[in-house]
Amino acid sequence: MLLLQGPRSVGKSTVLRSLAQTLPGPIIDLDDPVVAADANANPSAFLPSSSRIYLDEYQRSPALLDAIKARLNTNSDPGQFILAGSTGYDALPAGVQALTGRIHRLPVYPLAQSEIDGTPGGLLAALFEDPRTAATSPLATGDRADYMRRISIGGFPLALRAWTPAARGRWFANYIEQTIRRDVPAVEAIR
Repeated sequence: MLLLQGPRSVGKSTVLRSLAQTLPGPIIDLDDPVVAADANANPSAFLPSSSRIYLDEYQRSPALLDAIKARLNTNSDPGQFILAGSTGYDALPAGVQALTGRIHRLPVYPLAQSEIDGTPGGLLAALFEDPRTAATSPLATGDRADYMRRISIGGFPLALRAWTPAARGRWFANYIEQTIRRDVPAVEAIR
């Protein structure tokens, strides 16, 4: 089982859909309240009998993890389940964390500058390899102002689509506020 894990709005759902195009299987979007309610009502019966299942926002139905564990107890073939979600697996109740050794986490981060520009990556690797010459390599093409602009814009796909710096600032302010409102109570409940 593979778990795509990372902050909200970095593109986990996009990666999941891209994988499903390459390795076919049904995508179950638990962000849909009706779908999540059905999954929570009868998790074992809810899972399709497909050889590969994609679960987006898996944390909305922790009971599905128990159903997945039960299925893996009878068939441990790899690649049956590919999950994506913003909540850390460790933040889920202990009862659904019984997948140790079966779950492989793959972090999904905001876009790298090379992904944004559509250019070859490798600047950090070049800097670690030879810091004296990396700054003059074709990988380093910006001046200080360009680097500061790139840092302030970041790599969140939705923020990159903002038309103006003010719109981007509002996006980040809303992102932080909503993250605090959603995540702080969840972390507090774990304590």
